[in-house]
Amino acid sequence: MRKDYEKLFTYITSPVPPKDLFSKIISNIELSKRKRVLIKRVAVFSVSLLGSLAALVPAVLILRTNFTESGFYQYFSLMFSDFGTIISYWQDYFTSLLESLPVFSLIFLLLSILWFISSLEYLAKNIKFLTTV
Repeated sequence: MRKDYEKLFTYITSPVPPKDLFSKIISNIELSKRKRVLIKRVAVFSVSLLGSLAALVPAVLILRTNFTESGFYQYFSLMFSDFGTIISYWQDYFTSLLESLPVFSLIFLLLSILWFISSLEYLAKNIKFLTTV
């Protein structure tokens, strides 16, 4: 029985792999690694986007409260109700307007908006790369 197998295997030629098989395997491994990294980035930037939205809501509420408490609305509405007086005392008016401006709340809101926009940009860029890969 052994002789039959030996005869059978002597007539069968072993398959020859294509010459670019190794490069195809390596490129598929690299592609899967890049996809994994991109999926992790998309997850991180999605969480970052949700975090920025979560920070944006309190920032708007805090800014609205600080505008009301500082009297900025009253000074600003004076521009529409008594414009002649503002023209007469414009330096004092703008000084009072700037003093009542809630700067830290504005900075917090602007940083939240900047965080939201940058997270959205990076998320869109990584999703674009993920769909092209």
